[in-house]
Amino acid sequence: MVEKERQKNYNWFLDNSQENIIFIRFVFTPDGKSLEEFSISYCTFFSDNPTEIVRYDCSKREEVHIHQFYRKPVEKRIINKSKSFETMDELAKKIEKNWRLYRLKFLEK
Repeated sequence: MVEKERQKNYNWFLDNSQENIIFIRFVFTPDGKSLEEFSISYCTFFSDNPTEIVRYDCSKREEVHIHQFYRKPVEKRIINKSKSFETMDELAKKIEKNWRLYRLKFLEK
């Protein structure tokens, strides 16, 4: 289990109706100089139930990848990105920019 000091969590709503939310969790390496793992998840609420639409993540053992829950069947794909703060920021911004499209694709599924 990861010590609390090394793990950070953030979330914020993407819209005024507070039906779409982004969750970010990341873990620093033991020396605190880089990332050991991260997860960036976009969820929407349907009938008060949170539903995950897309998630970027990586761990100590896995490269950066995306889970596309709006695809049928659900798709997990490795992406060619480094495990870094810059990548985490870039992917969070990508979700912020495209969440409406991801939600629409999920509803079409």
